[in-house]
Amino acid sequence: MCTGVVISLLKMDMNGREKMNYPDFTYREGPKNDSKSAMLMNHFCSTFKLPDMIESEMVNNEYVIMHNARMFAKQRDFGSFPNIIAVDLYDKGDIWPAQDLIRNGNKYVGDEWEDGTLCGAGTTCWRCRDKYSFWSSKAMTACGLEPCWADGSVCASGSTCNNCCNSSEFWYSKAITSCGSEPCWGTGTTCGRGTFCNACCDDDDDIYCPWYGFGLGCSCG
Repeated sequence: MCTGVVISLLKMDMNGREKMNYPDFTYREGPKNDSKSAMLMNHFCSTFKLPDMIESEMVNNEYVIMHNARMFAKQRDFGSFPNIIAVDLYDKGDIWPAQDLIRNGNKYVGDEWEDGTLCGAGTTCWRCRDKYSFWSSKAMTACGLEPCWADGSVCASGSTCNNCCNSSEFWYSKAITSCGSEPCWGTGTTCGRGTFCNACCDDDDDIYCPWYGFGLGCSCG
């Protein structure tokens, strides 16, 4: 994390002795009312190393700055959009479009990507309108949070089935685990005794299994 340094001032009291004059930290997080105040966002972290031109080229980008400014505004200690942004190497990248957007009261560049758009974490995901995450259905990072999977969606137990809106179980009609509970099979549906016939709506006593089917050519009763 970046750190700051407070410099205290030396003053003389009435007896000629030195005394420390520390700044008043009462309003270090801004005014206690709803009045407007300066909100500075530190957009660099070079405390323990020299500024990096390549990194500055990447982060001094309007999409990156606006994305982080929206994250800044969501922090409990701030709660509003920054109006001052400190950057490294302002001549690297292109910070001026972001400056114009912030001065005009905008929170978005205007052409951010909608949820579900594929992106690369740390690169193109800065263009997402909201946060980004890994989408199991796409097997890749995409903008936004993936919606839960509807009943009937094929999934893998212990991994992608965690995305189901409801629970998951083995579906005989799909011969694989899927989200939700499989609807029972109606009368006349072909099944196999002891296997797929378990999905019949009726009990095993109502399953019709002719002798020539050898227990495989059964049907739900």
